[in-house]
Amino acid sequence: METTFISIITLITALAAIIEATVVLVAIWPAYKQLREAVKVRSLEAFKIIAEDIQNIIEERRLIYSELVELPSMTKKVQKDFISQLKEDSKNKIIKACYTFDKMGVFVTHGLVPKEVAFSIYFDVVLRIWHLVEPFIKEEREKRKNDIWMMYFEKLNELCWNYWLKLLEDHPGWKYFKTPNDIFRYVDTHKLEKRIENV
Repeated sequence: METTFISIITLITALAAIIEATVVLVAIWPAYKQLREAVKVRSLEAFKIIAEDIQNIIEERRLIYSELVELPSMTKKVQKDFISQLKEDSKNKIIKACYTFDKMGVFVTHGLVPKEVAFSIYFDVVLRIWHLVEPFIKEEREKRKNDIWMMYFEKLNELCWNYWLKLLEDHPGWKYFKTPNDIFRYVDTHKLEKRIENV
């Protein structure tokens, strides 16, 4: 009889614990949904900042595409001479563009912006700019005695490469893209075809 009574008490205690846990879960669920919405809004706001920043450096990107186009193919000594002869205004514009992508790297690395969204729109821009400015950044690191200058931009470039490699896995027919220039030619042609389709 005593054993039966203890069993009933144990069962009631267990049921009470289950009911309490259910009540807590019901109370937490709206808060969890609200938190998810807040994170989503924060991500959208961060992405808007990135999009505006990249839009605001069109002039700087054009300068990089035109003035640094041969830089990656130069020897290190010729690169040093070339960079030292850049006008101060040109250097400032290059640095401004680098800071924009460095900030994007911070946002992406720390999860403030969804990687897939950022990369699907900007991966080719990041790869192209890094490919051209990498010698400039290395020279600046040396000059500033700061090995981590533009660290997040470099990290962003690595993440974009990984994104590109994943695309190659998903699309075996794209295996002939081996260098940044191969990617850029494809992306530019593809965008041109899209523009023609929409005319």
